[in-house]
Amino acid sequence: MIIALTGTPGTGKSAICSILSGKGHTILSVLELAKAHDCVVAVDPDRGSKELDIDRLAKALASNDCKEPYLENASWKTSSSLINTEKSRVPERAGRHVVVDGHLSHLLPLDGILLLRCRPDVLEERLVAREWPKLKVQENLEAEVLGVIAGEIMENIESTPLILELDTSNTLPEHAAAAILETLDRTMAMKDALPQTTAELPSTESTCEPRGSTQTQPSIDWLDDFEHILFRPG
Repeated sequence: MIIALTGTPGTGKSAICSILSGKGHTILSVLELAKAHDCVVAVDPDRGSKELDIDRLAKALASNDCKEPYLENASWKTSSSLINTEKSRVPERAGRHVVVDGHLSHLLPLDGILLLRCRPDVLEERLVAREWPKLKVQENLEAEVLGVIAGEIMENIESTPLILELDTSNTLPEHAAAAILETLDRTMAMKDALPQTTAELPSTESTCEPRGSTQTQPSIDWLDDFEHILFRPG
């Protein structure tokens, strides 16, 4: 499967991708894909971050001009045949997954979405530890409280065969990666239509036994408990 791994910065994408890569799965970066397809349009002078034309990139990945062989046919419209296409293209990688890493990856035409979430108070500790500017930390905390990425996913929920939402607040990256792989492997083995799934992860003290149920939309909501974060003085 070709899956988007998305989430607010600090939710654990890089750590999980490192583990998945070590297990032989292919990790692609949204930023590197954007560079390859000339979709980096500007650099934010205040934050130093690159601004991407994600719509142009999505069209490029869905077109015959895609420069990334793993993604040249990736689209939810072809998800039923994409598994076999991926296996036939790279037979030695049969049973492996391709993960597109980045907080904009959910806007690309892939087979499904892995959305990482994190309690805002835990997320703040992680971002402060990176020594990010206060403004950048606050902006990302607000995005997590408001569920900005979850909202974007819900806008296109009918076109996404698989949605997996994971709370990484108290979960080791190793446990998160194991839960992700278990769900993806189980999905690959299914002959029926791909479900939309929400999985709950164990705490760091628990063994990795993900629990899942069919769900039509991301369900984690931090707003009631962390609304005060939105009203911090600048």
